[in-house]
Amino acid sequence: MYFQVLLLLLMYMPVLSTSIIAVLIRGENLSKYDIKIGDLKLSPIAYIYPLVSILIAAVIMNMLGFHIDWELAYLKEKLAQYSLSLGLTPDEVVEMLIMNSIIAPFFNMIFAVGEEVGWRGYLLSKFMEKNSIETSLIFVGIIWALWHAPLIIFIGYNYPSLRIYGLFLFIPFCISHGIILAWLRIKSGGILLPALGHGAVNAFGWLGAYLYPNNDLLNLLVGIPGIIVSSILATIAYYDLKKVFSNNSNTLVLS
Repeated sequence: MYFQVLLLLLMYMPVLSTSIIAVLIRGENLSKYDIKIGDLKLSPIAYIYPLVSILIAAVIMNMLGFHIDWELAYLKEKLAQYSLSLGLTPDEVVEMLIMNSIIAPFFNMIFAVGEEVGWRGYLLSKFMEKNSIETSLIFVGIIWALWHAPLIIFIGYNYPSLRIYGLFLFIPFCISHGIILAWLRIKSGGILLPALGHGAVNAFGWLGAYLYPNNDLLNLLVGIPGIIVSSILATIAYYDLKKVFSNNSNTLVLS
């Protein structure tokens, strides 16, 4: 419980740092970095893309002969004792988990905006003042991943059995998802949609772990299958994103 609270509070560190540097020290208006609500018409994509990514990875793995736990039997087994304490069956607890996950992206968004102001808002804009879009997207993704390095290495965040080796998976994970979130930010002209997408990644992550359980390397979200799918989606987003910019400038211009 305390660990989850700590994680939520840590998500506000990027926005705090941005506020100190940009507002207090430089006297800038954060709206110049699209730190505003923006156009919300792409909200369904922000909400659904992490879930779609997990399901595509699951279908591909299933086609390749890997056993996908579509019935979530392992999860129900893990929840058996907990469900008894609630006076419910494991199936009912899983149904509650699914229902909570449907709402969770919006709740998670409240905290994810703390990171997105820093990563896809201020930091991406600053990188693009002097670098290409490709360099900027890659470096922001790497910084986002390294921000989580202590949690991954010392606590096993996302990769309980891999620890430091998990960081080598989390870097391409953050680059690919960072590109998608940057696409949402630039296409919407605001920070709310990347925060919703970020919140959805966190909300549906459990499904990637339990459809193919006990294998951090092949986790359907943060493991190799998930990274392959998110990289494909990121490539599509990247080529669409290129159209947003003029041929000779990295200035953010909404399409």
